[in-house]
Amino acid sequence: MASPVDILFHNAVAAFQAGNPADAERVFEQLLSAQPRHVAALNVFAILLTQLGRLAEAEKYYRRALEINPTSDTTLYNYGIVLKTLNRPAEALQRFSEALAINPTAAEAWNNRGTVQNDLKRYADAIADFDKSISINPNYAEALCNKGKNAVRACVV
Repeated sequence: MASPVDILFHNAVAAFQAGNPADAERVFEQLLSAQPRHVAALNVFAILLTQLGRLAEAEKYYRRALEINPTSDTTLYNYGIVLKTLNRPAEALQRFSEALAINPTAAEAWNNRGTVQNDLKRYADAIADFDKSISINPNYAEALCNKGKNAVRACVV
């Protein structure tokens, strides 16, 4: 028999997946009011807020999730995406690096870390990150493209 919190989580995720962000938000808030340390709810709610463009709010939920479980590479990665979008590249770089320390096989994290390195004008480091991403997934078009664009910048500088 599912607990009331489990039912709330299921309902919130179902509303999110059905494209009903207002309903999902309402249920996530109800769930987190009852159980503020529900890591899965914190993470999925932060993803919803990110998709809605409410990045400052999403950041709060990622931070809370990491206080409870600091070793989630997925949370660290998603938090890095939010920080990058908020134009906080040094913090984003830290989160991507922490995620990669836990899961060094995440091609997307290497690619996104490379884009942040590029933003910080660390072109050689960016190319190294793109190369790592491509070594994990040789068909990763975005990393291949980013490497090419970055190589041009590195030559111009």
